[in-house]
This record gives sequence, structure tokens and C-alpha cells, in this order.
Amino acid sequence: MGMFQRQEISGELAVHIGSGNANEIDTAAHIYLELATKHPYELRPFAVFIKGLLDYVDNLDITHVRTIFDTLGILSTLAGGSDDSMFSDLYIFVRKQLSSVFPKYNRIGVVGTVSLLRQLGSEHTLEAAQADECGGSSMSQAPRANIQALRRAVQLLEMLMDSGRHQSWTFISMTYDELAHIVETHGLHQQLLTWLHENVSSKFAAQFLGDVEDLNQRYMLSGHASVALSLDDDEAAVLDVFNHNDDAEASGLHAATKRADSDVTRLCGCVLSCLPSLLRLIQVCEKALGDGSLGEIDALLVCGIYLLPPIDIASPHSTPASLQYNMAQSDDSSGNASLLLAGNALVGIDEDSRLDLIKSVCRWPVDLRRALCTSLYVAVNWFREVINAFADQDSDEVRAKVVLR
Repeated sequence: MGMFQRQEISGELAVHIGSGNANEIDTAAHIYLELATKHPYELRPFAVFIKGLLDYVDNLDITHVRTIFDTLGILSTLAGGSDDSMFSDLYIFVRKQLSSVFPKYNRIGVVGTVSLLRQLGSEHTLEAAQADECGGSSMSQAPRANIQALRRAVQLLEMLMDSGRHQSWTFISMTYDELAHIVETHGLHQQLLTWLHENVSSKFAAQFLGDVEDLNQRYMLSGHASVALSLDDDEAAVLDVFNHNDDAEASGLHAATKRADSDVTRLCGCVLSCLPSLLRLIQVCEKALGDGSLGEIDALLVCGIYLLPPIDIASPHSTPASLQYNMAQSDDSSGNASLLLAGNALVGIDEDSRLDLIKSVCRWPVDLRRALCTSLYVAVNWFREVINAFADQDSDEVRAKVVLR
């Protein structure tokens, strides 16, 4: 097939994508991707047709946007992304989308950045880059293209992570989900995996994890913090859900119990919304780096959760005009919200105990019940992700704990 015929086909595919018909768009986009996968060098001279579609991607379904960026990612990372002009154009485009104040464009930016990262950071692309550099060069020069591709991949990751600090927690959650997907299904170069794993693990530990001593420093407690739903009393790690509970903050619970505000970045939405996505990203990175083992993070399977502080629930706290909470001074669980939920009280096998717990909670102020429901909702989502993460582990001990969870 001659150059003119290939140009005609490329142009017609672009017309079909701009037609507005979902079936035409889907078919044409997948043909572009198939051509880029099987005949990248033949399609590369006509990439201008595909790049022209970037002006209209906001009218496309997010699946079609992903397919178009996958196609452009392949073409821009031939020989390890040595074509500076095309990669630079795409980089500028996705950076503009990421910095937009509109969530619609943010989603396009996340999908585009991750698609570029998928191609640029894959083992196949980096090996091809090194092989091309080796051709006609000395072995001492071979790693240069590899290093260039790695630097660009890290540049994309840093831009993606930095953009999240200025957007919303929903934006960050989507970013974690997209990154987890490519790590799990496509894989990344080990150096990129290590960088990503260290970055997100440190953020997770700093924002959500602590121990009893940390809780005593964070909250105004008269005794030790009471942790719920722990499978191992000797495990020091605690997931602090209450610290990021927006309903607790809105009702004045934080002001009544916390010593100081946390250092969490103030963004639109609730930080707890990104917790399941963050855990999924951490566990897929851990499995990729550890040959499927989660031994390095097995503490997450058994750690307890800090749901509520020791609020005094034995005496009235509210008036029609205001609601004030006091810290409980008693060790009696009937007057202490934290003690009432401590240990495995929420999952006890005694039906009478569960009914007594429900009756007690029903007498709480509405705002306190709302805060508890939010914490329990987050706990359920957390345990679901934990079970999904650890269910495929080979250890009998781990499997037994998964069943308990």
C-alpha cells in the first residue's frame, strides 16, 4: 500500500471519530490502536490526524479518550520516546488538562497521563529504547535512551502526583485507580514501581496510620486510646479513621477532642474517599515487587481502627441552639463512646450484646450517630479492599485472618 492510500485511511478514521456516532467512534479508535500496535512506524507519519482529535476529546466518552491516548502514547514512545516534539506536545496537553478547574478536563488529563506512562514506563519500551541505542553504538552508550525514558516516566508521575495536591480527593482517588490498573494489568519498569510504591506508601502511613501513642498525642485522652476491630492485640498499627471524618469535624467532635489540626491538605471532598484506591495501589505495587507476596504490609490485615474518641454519652450534651461534647472520664463503657465500640464489640456473637449496643447508639445525639455511621462506612470499604488484597495469599495463617475479617 502506497503512502497516499495510508494517508487517506488515516484521514478517514479521524473523520469517523469526529462523526458523533458511538459505533463509528469505537470502531475507528480501535482500528487506530490496532495499527499503532502492529504497524507503528507505518502509522507514525500520519500521527497529525490523531493529534488533531485532541481538540475534541472533551466530547468523547472516557473509554474512547483512553484508546486515543494509548495510540498516541505508542507513537510518541517509539524508540523510547526519542521524538521530542510529539511527546512534548502531548505532555503540554495533559498538563493543561490536569491544571483545569473543571473535573471533566481533569479526568481527561489523568487518563492521558497514565496512557503515556503505560507506554513510556513499560519494560518493553525501555528494552526497545536500549536496543535501538545499542545499534551502531558502543555498549557504554547503551543505557542513555533507557535513562531518558525513565526520566520522562518519572516526570509524568511527579506531574500527576503534584496536580492532585491542587485538585480534589476525587481526582486523587481516580489517579490511584488508574495507576493501580496499569501496574496490575500492564506492568511498569521496576525502578518506576519502586518510586511509585515508596511515594504512595509514605503518604498512606503519614495520613492514615499510627499507633496508640500517636493517638494519645493527637487527641485529648485521659487514658489509652480504645481501638476497635483489631485481630491482633500485639499489633501496634492503627488506622485512624476519625481524624479524617468530615461529619465529626462538622459536628464539633474534632474541636472537642483533638489537640491540633492535622497536616492533611485541604481539598474539595473527603480524604477518606481515596483510602480504598490508595490501598489498592499499594497492594498491587507490593505484589509486583514481591512476586505476589504481601508479607511487608501484612500488618494492614490485622490492625484495628480508631472510630470515635471517648465522648461522654452518659449525660445530655445538646441544647436546641448548640451541641457540645465532653470527654468521658469514666471507664464504664455505658458512658464512653470509644469503650462501647472497642475491641470486637461490633462483631460479637452474642445477639443480646448487639441489641444492647444498637439501643445505646440510638440514644446518642444525631451528629454523633452520623459521625459513627461515616466511620463504619469507611471501615466496611477498608475491610473489603483488605480482603480482596490478601485473599490470594498462600499462608494458612493469613487465610485464617482473612476469614475472620
